[in-house]
Amino acid sequence: MMRWMAAAVLFAGLIGSATAEDGFQKTGRAIGDGADRAGRAIGDAAQQAGEGLEQGFNQAGRSIARGARQVGDGVERGAHEVGRATGLERSPPPPVVVYPPPPEPLPPPVYD
Repeated sequence: MMRWMAAAVLFAGLIGSATAEDGFQKTGRAIGDGADRAGRAIGDAAQQAGEGLEQGFNQAGRSIARGARQVGDGVERGAHEVGRATGLERSPPPPVVVYPPPPEPLPPPVYD
């Protein structure tokens, strides 16, 4: 009878330890899954922040380019208006400067 009781206690201990081990595994998996979800959420948030930052930079770049283009157009129109008002718009272009050709290279030295 004692032997059966000892076997029952040993069997119950094994079942209890297996159940506890199973619980630890489930807990570990739940913690790991939570960490994975948190990591994905942080990664998604970082990616969205990066995309928003990129869109902001692109928008700023387009605005700067548009402003520069508008300034250039305004300067060009202003130059035409000033030229028309002063009568210099139809003046001939400046003369082209032609430089003389470079001199011929010296012959190599002769050593006797």
